[in-house]
Amino acid sequence: AIGLTVRVEQRERETWHQTAQVMYELRRLRRERKSTGAAADAGPPAADDLFGGPEHATGDVDVVALVNEVLASHRSSAERAGISLSLRFPRDGSARARTNAIGLTQVVSSLISNGIQYGALGTAASPRVLVAVTPVGDQIRISVIDNGVGIASELHRKVFDPYFRAPSVSHRTSGAGLGLYCAARVVQQLDEHRLQLRSKPGHGTRLNVYLPRIRVQSVKPCTKDEPVHQACSSDVR
Repeated sequence: AIGLTVRVEQRERETWHQTAQVMYELRRLRRERKSTGAAADAGPPAADDLFGGPEHATGDVDVVALVNEVLASHRSSAERAGISLSLRFPRDGSARARTNAIGLTQVVSSLISNGIQYGALGTAASPRVLVAVTPVGDQIRISVIDNGVGIASELHRKVFDPYFRAPSVSHRTSGAGLGLYCAARVVQQLDEHRLQLRSKPGHGTRLNVYLPRIRVQSVKPCTKDEPVHQACSSDVR
């Protein structure tokens, strides 16, 4: 039991350290973009300055490919917990967003870990975690859905607080309660990103991350005898 506790505490420290690195990198990219030849940062920013919005730390990201890679890294832990892990995405496989790949990887990983941990505590005959990538208007929505114990409505505002663990199951879970807190802090740093919780006791939990969508309009290719003009090019916005 002591050995397990030590491993859990080490894992929580590693998670927090990784998130701190993500936040520092986002902040560094923002400063680098804004600077005009200024010297590089001498060290990590102060705590109060760490969470400034990194407006310029985003780019075109293939969301399906990123989520699939993160999902694959959690398959062994899901199998050990007896959880079925699956991915649903658009039929054409296209879902691109303007986001930060490092930060989004951390967010998705934290949400999947949370789903596996609490999904295993439910009463469902076949515990599962579904990750769905869905274009919704001008946004891409990533949903992490489990059929575990669920969360009472009066606790919804607390789940993103540091060190929070649901009282009803805290004695059955490991960790220090930093996963969703870290995910929420990263999302706060990215423009036009939003994190949403939907949950009900006994009916599982759904966590949605909304990202700004990049639309790619397909057009017919030009033939070799056809002059190249705007109608023969791809429109990305």
